[in-house]
Amino acid sequence: MSNINSQIWCLKSEKLGSLQSFNSERDMESFLMNNPTILVGASSEKSEGFLVRSQQFIKGTNESSGKMDIVGLAKIEKGYELRIFELKNSPVDVAAVNQVKGYRDDWGADLDLKKRILEWIAYLPTLALDDKQAAAVVESPIAVVIGPSFLPEAIAKCREWEISGVRLARFKGDSNSEYYVIIEDQVGEVLKKRLWSWKELIDRELIKKSDTFSFSYKNSTLRAKPDPERLDWNWIYLVFDEVSRKFLLDNEEKIRKNMDPDAKKLVDKSFKALKENRSVVLTNATALAFFALDFSLRSYWTPTEFWVHDESKRTLAQIKEIFFS
Repeated sequence: MSNINSQIWCLKSEKLGSLQSFNSERDMESFLMNNPTILVGASSEKSEGFLVRSQQFIKGTNESSGKMDIVGLAKIEKGYELRIFELKNSPVDVAAVNQVKGYRDDWGADLDLKKRILEWIAYLPTLALDDKQAAAVVESPIAVVIGPSFLPEAIAKCREWEISGVRLARFKGDSNSEYYVIIEDQVGEVLKKRLWSWKELIDRELIKKSDTFSFSYKNSTLRAKPDPERLDWNWIYLVFDEVSRKFLLDNEEKIRKNMDPDAKKLVDKSFKALKENRSVVLTNATALAFFALDFSLRSYWTPTEFWVHDESKRTLAQIKEIFFS
């Protein structure tokens, strides 16, 4: 009888981290507006217009008003579709699904809203949609609810009412303080493209770690570089050069005077980072530039069109499009 070599294995399970919600729905909105490819499959068409809009008011059939978190124009195989996004920072329940269903149901009754959306689409020159095509897109929006998890009864209602669902949560590793973002279709199909990071652009040789990006308006220019400590983050951070940092700090009073009413927390957080000589998230950096340079178009939630890669002269949006192509 031949000898049998035996081996004994000890299998261990180790906790790597945990899923967590975003800090707030505003935090979720900031992340999604900074990464519009998640929502609509493209970043923007041209600097004159953008494919996502946040905080759009809608008048209900009973004269009640609501505020849709995000409205997006998504590129699909046969053209475009309009999407209404409702964000929830807690597990999605039937009430949340019913809320976005209400927006969709009230859509046809709010003629002022439809007019604004049609004007917005007309402001995107490269879409090349005629009036009839644009009206068809606006007539039947797709409803999407986004949250960290979905209750079973909410999933059932999504399917019954033909509403799409996307799971969006953060994964925090136990071994370090870094966060990763978990995004997946929960009901239906919405997601088309993944997130991006400075490191991915560097690995594709689209940029270098030491490259600079400029935000210019009239005769003023601000410059910044990718944060070397956060190259692999999907939250995109910039480090202003010393001249730009000093300019922003010297113009704090002007910036606060020019800022949008709901941008106080954003500005407070950004100036705290600047005073501590730390990096600033891309959306916030763009907002500071808008307010400091008296920029008239307030679209800092979709900021990549405004930053130009000094070395290639491409906008950050153009670099992203190459990356995703």
